[in-house]
Amino acid sequence: MSVPPPIDAWPPGWWAVCRSRDLGSRPLGVVVNGTPLAVFRDPSGTPAALEDRCPHRMAPLSAGRATCGTIECAYHGWRFDAAGRCAAIPGLGPSDRADHETRRVAAAQTCETGGLVFASGTRELAPPYLGPLWGAQDCHAFVWRTTARGALVDIAENFLDGFHTHFVHAGLIRSGSARQRVRARVRRLPDRIEIQYTGEGQQNGLISRLFERERATTFARFVRPAIAELEYRSRTRIELAISAYFTRAQSDAVAIFAVMSVPGNALTGRLKEAAIAPFFAYALRQDRRIVELQRASIARWGGPRFTSTRLDMMRPHIARLLERDALPSDFEAVHEEELLL
Repeated sequence: MSVPPPIDAWPPGWWAVCRSRDLGSRPLGVVVNGTPLAVFRDPSGTPAALEDRCPHRMAPLSAGRATCGTIECAYHGWRFDAAGRCAAIPGLGPSDRADHETRRVAAAQTCETGGLVFASGTRELAPPYLGPLWGAQDCHAFVWRTTARGALVDIAENFLDGFHTHFVHAGLIRSGSARQRVRARVRRLPDRIEIQYTGEGQQNGLISRLFERERATTFARFVRPAIAELEYRSRTRIELAISAYFTRAQSDAVAIFAVMSVPGNALTGRLKEAAIAPFFAYALRQDRRIVELQRASIARWGGPRFTSTRLDMMRPHIARLLERDALPSDFEAVHEEELLL
């Protein structure tokens, strides 16, 4: 059995842990980058994340409770604060010190914003990346959570790839019989890859016919550490932005936190959410099915053996960014392609 990696071995950056609304008064057990975590709130409501094990007899801390600003182990009642220090051991005399180096639990840095709780294994100075509509007035955002089994690079590529939509989402997003000539402008920065599509107009699927008036531009982005984003613009504003935060759980399982943002006040935003959500959920199920079929086929044939064309623009950049490498300085900063999408 493999040993979970320590928190300080995670790739740098902020990793989505859970939705804010899912972390209440009880601890939550999650797995981030292969490391089991116990997540809880301190008395001020600030999230904390510790390795999910009591150093005493290895019981999972997430099975305990949050009390007095600490997390209490369900086995013998040892308590740990947000920094992982042992704060109390029931039964010890007043002269005994609870805190000792051997009794500490590794802690992750945490941050809560945008309806999500994030954790990092390194000291992050910048806040997590949030989508283009975050903080804008008259904007409504809601967060979905789902999981998929497969390699993170395959799942991220699926989310940003427009060419599967004619088949996996036939009739819902696009139809294979009605392609449009578009321009794709590829822009590379050290921490992201961005493709701007122009000339498409409205997509021919049901979602566009129901919810879009027009479309001037579409952006597809992948941002480190593992964020895939789609942004749809009319001539005057951003009409829809979907920022998907991918977090490796186990080696072949990925948690996906998708933040969907739409313009509108609280009332109109909730009405749009209620209208769009069933279609979005159905599209997510379609994507999850195809990437899990892909995963099974890759395993059956002993690993990936891919053949690519110039249409597969995102894949090599996503792979490099997931390998912790900035895109190399000799990459062309901007180039354009003409495609039938």
